[in-house]
Amino acid sequence: LDIIKNNKLDIWLHVLLIEDIKTISMDSKFELIDLLALGEVLYDKGFIEILRLTSVHKKLIIDLLQKYVVAYVLAGSQVKGRSIESSDVDVYVVIDDTDVKQHTFEELKAKLISIISENAIKAKLLTGSNKILHPQVYTLTEYWLALSESNPVIITFLRDGIALYDRGMFNAWKQLLLKGILKPSQEASEKYMLASENALKEAKEKLKNTINNLIVEDLAVAMVTAGQAVIMDYGLLPGDPKETPQMLRKLFVEKGLLNEKFVNDLEEVWKMRKDFEHGLVNEYKYEDLVKVFEKAEKFISEMKNLKQIIDRENQKKIIDNYISIYEELKNKFKELFNEDLINYIEKNMSVELNGIKELEDNIIKYKNKQFDLVETEKFKESLLYYVRLLRYLIEDKIEELIIEYKYTIIDKDNNKVYDVYISKSKIYVVKEDGIEIYDYNGNKIGTMNDIKYKEEILKDISKEGVRYLDSNIFAALGKIFKNYAISK
Repeated sequence: LDIIKNNKLDIWLHVLLIEDIKTISMDSKFELIDLLALGEVLYDKGFIEILRLTSVHKKLIIDLLQKYVVAYVLAGSQVKGRSIESSDVDVYVVIDDTDVKQHTFEELKAKLISIISENAIKAKLLTGSNKILHPQVYTLTEYWLALSESNPVIITFLRDGIALYDRGMFNAWKQLLLKGILKPSQEASEKYMLASENALKEAKEKLKNTINNLIVEDLAVAMVTAGQAVIMDYGLLPGDPKETPQMLRKLFVEKGLLNEKFVNDLEEVWKMRKDFEHGLVNEYKYEDLVKVFEKAEKFISEMKNLKQIIDRENQKKIIDNYISIYEELKNKFKELFNEDLINYIEKNMSVELNGIKELEDNIIKYKNKQFDLVETEKFKESLLYYVRLLRYLIEDKIEELIIEYKYTIIDKDNNKVYDVYISKSKIYVVKEDGIEIYDYNGNKIGTMNDIKYKEEILKDISKEGVRYLDSNIFAALGKIFKNYAISK
């Protein structure tokens, strides 16, 4: 800045943070990122070199595969701020395979890896970069499957990655993730828990094989997977394996649901894995295996117990929510039908009478905690059935009321058309910007802009709706609209 000022140089200084690059990417302005790579470099700690390398590689891939390139994304340590000079440049390339018919999945994947890896070397030569470009190739099918299963690698890649090219899918998924809409399902949680149990069983069967692999691969992964399963069951995305212990502490240890010892055991075993990978430990003894095996069994058993606690709590929340919806719908039913639900069922749907009475009794039993697990599941199914039945009856009634009580007004002076509802004391005029309410003298007595206005009108006309117009109503409409025509 001092050099620019002192020499009165005509230089425009624009500061960009990594977060700005991410914003540019999310706005799909990939050409701006490419322009950064083309600039004359005065000083660079490696990021512009990475942009140049990936920009050239991206162009080579798009020129070859054209419309089949779904996304080209920079990820790994380079976007997390953890990179060092020798760090690889990790990029993810997603290729659309949905209309490929001439190759098996294995053949297509091998061919794609070969093409994209060869062009990574070519890009390195063209740019003269010293960086090692490490492309990860996914077909759209396997990427979607991994995303639907909340695969931690894919979730991390989606959360942290910077799209350098995107046909509209990657950034859309990323937005859903950032908004908390992408959430793991119970099925995915069950799959992770099952995977952890299977990994534990495999560890027992492989005892005769190498101790190092049992500790580093099977048991460490089994423990992390079990921890991630519990986190997913709690309703959160699992994140990186190294983040799992801290998440378990925050979610469960601090709330008194999990002993700190189990988290410490997980950290210890995962450190053993990392020490072996980094060459800090060359070999583990049989005694180490026995200790880790014991820790893993106890850890996974504790995770299963914790998951059962979460499942029970989740089940309770679901049923509590269904009961709340059912009772709210019952009240709405009474407002629209001017009749109690049980009385209506008895007169009009007698085949449902025993079922609805049993449900009412079961709601009381549930609130008094008199259900076992099997009864609770049946109760939930019954609740769902009658919630759907109530919604059907209410929607049918609303449609009936709208047809019965809606009039159409043509305002000839202003050339506008409005829907009008009339009760014994009020006239509701539905306009684009809200509802205007008039009395029978033609005086405006209120407005409604709330999205629930329809419910208020329906509540009024269900009790005091006017089916036939009289002279008082025509007089009021004349004051409101002057020159008008009305039809049913």
